[in-house]
Amino acid sequence: MVRNTFGGALGGPIVKNKLFFFYSYEGRRDATSTSVSRTVPLASLGQGVINYTYCPDAACNNPLPASLNLSQNQQAYADTGINQVALDALAAAAAKYPANDTSVGDQLNTSGFRFNAPTPVKLNSHVARFDYTLNSKQNIFVRLNAIYDKQVLAQRFPDTISPEVWSHPRV
Repeated sequence: MVRNTFGGALGGPIVKNKLFFFYSYEGRRDATSTSVSRTVPLASLGQGVINYTYCPDAACNNPLPASLNLSQNQQAYADTGINQVALDALAAAAAKYPANDTSVGDQLNTSGFRFNAPTPVKLNSHVARFDYTLNSKQNIFVRLNAIYDKQVLAQRFPDTISPEVWSHPRV
């Protein structure tokens, strides 16, 4: 993470011994990223292959891997058919987001795709104050405060839009 904090202040008289001003600005910029893992289809699912495990005995101590290929799936779903658009979408997703993380997914038909998502932070604070001397015993002042904060949240996938949290409180 890289953090830059900066700011400055300026103040002085507007009318000698009567009216004064003060202005302050503080800013912060964080260049951060977050590790994101999403569940994605494996390439075999995009080819119409459905992988599963089955138990050869009642205790199911050693489940065995098995699969149904595209033609077997087409036979099983002969009355409704295999949705080619869905199959193409799964194949495109598997090609676009290759599995690189085994901490998510079932590792039969889905796995994980891990990437670093940029999550920068931009904070800005403005403070202004005006003081007026009515007489030697009385002063009045007005203070203004404006904050403009923006934080980018982790995006769903690397090529999608990052959601932002924007805060603009006023005092």
